[in-house]
Amino acid sequence: MRPHYLPAVVQSRELSPSTRRKLTAAGSLAPVRRGVLAPPIDPTSAVSIRKRLGVLQQARAVHVTSYTDFAFSHQSAALLLGCWVLHPRLPIHITRAGYSSTTAQARQLLVRHESAVDPSLLRLHGDCFVTCLERTVFDCVRTLPWLEALTIADSALRLGASRELLTTLLDGAPGVRGIRQAREVLAAATDQVHSPGESLVRALAIRAGLPAPSTLHTVATDAGRAELDLAWESVKVAVEFDGAMKVAGLTGEQLTRHVNALAKREAALARAGWLIWHVTWDDLRNLEKLRTRLVRLVRHRVLT
Repeated sequence: MRPHYLPAVVQSRELSPSTRRKLTAAGSLAPVRRGVLAPPIDPTSAVSIRKRLGVLQQARAVHVTSYTDFAFSHQSAALLLGCWVLHPRLPIHITRAGYSSTTAQARQLLVRHESAVDPSLLRLHGDCFVTCLERTVFDCVRTLPWLEALTIADSALRLGASRELLTTLLDGAPGVRGIRQAREVLAAATDQVHSPGESLVRALAIRAGLPAPSTLHTVATDAGRAELDLAWESVKVAVEFDGAMKVAGLTGEQLTRHVNALAKREAALARAGWLIWHVTWDDLRNLEKLRTRLVRLVRHRVLT
């Protein structure tokens, strides 16, 4: 987990027309929005990276073309602060005092939240202002879909967000739209998850009506102690999230040792009566199917 910062862009007025045409024709610059250009995003990079960089470029364009003071907020602030944003996307969200009307087309790129934010809830992030972790979570858990909201809340707690301040913000906003969901999400949030994949699977289980699983659950086996990502101890079933980062950078020999160790661990857990389901990012492409399989696993100990 690491913060992200606004990338460099160039305003068209900073270049002569001939220079702008030359750099654009050479592929050195590409339009971001009207009057703003940036180096093109590498088309060979991962889709998630391209989406994130595209959103950050749009945020920088808002930053350099705005004539009023504002802070990035909601999921835009969450992305900058390093929270787990499952689907980085437009529009860019900013919060500022005052009011200005925007067209529906403009709101597809930028949403202005008209609110006076206490200066103590703002942070300087690089050369721009963002809402602090707690205010960012407060905004996201009220407005985002439940699964995305919980993933951001989990990651913010891992980053050090204060539950006490979050509770204060909730208590200070009775009747605000989305406050009921916000309380439910924060009650379910935990800092004891290692990845956005684990957070999403856990969120999906809770929304499916299953008991909240234990996180980082330790099991004693005849081969030693094993830690499980998500576990339902009463029925001895668990979900392990297998992300690419767990094997990234391993040599062939190291990977072989890693696979062999996992096989021994799996066998020991089976002898201890545990049923393990390994979930990957591909499984997260179909959340309804994943939800159905989770329910079967936990309620009936059926792994299909």
